[in-house]
Amino acid sequence: MISKSRAGAIIVGIVACTSLAWIGWKLTLGKPETIDDAAARIIAEKFLTDIRGGQPDVAWKSASAEFQSLQGRETFRAFVKSKPEFKTAPEFLDCTMKDVNRLSLADLRYRATTNKTIALKLAWERGVWKVERLSIE
Repeated sequence: MISKSRAGAIIVGIVACTSLAWIGWKLTLGKPETIDDAAARIIAEKFLTDIRGGQPDVAWKSASAEFQSLQGRETFRAFVKSKPEFKTAPEFLDCTMKDVNRLSLADLRYRATTNKTIALKLAWERGVWKVERLSIE
């Protein structure tokens, strides 16, 4: 027969081990994978194609939680509708990878037919690369 104090110690040990295993798993899952230019372009161009195709809601839903928080759906719809840069397919310029405060980011730039630059920033969120920023420069 196990004493109550010994049973309590065993339970605390099991909880501690389980907690450590869970934290380790979450840290591994949350660690961003690297992304190459081609993969980054696929994500960015899908986002831009959804906008150009008249589906801003699809593009907005595919963006990061931070993007959605900073730019609500109605604001995003109005922004997209007001910009002629989204009417035609832009020309890819470049993709740059960088780490900021241990976060991996991909910056992509496209030249619109209006001669302005469409800039997108991709960030790793919950195991997936997503658009985190969009601007016209």
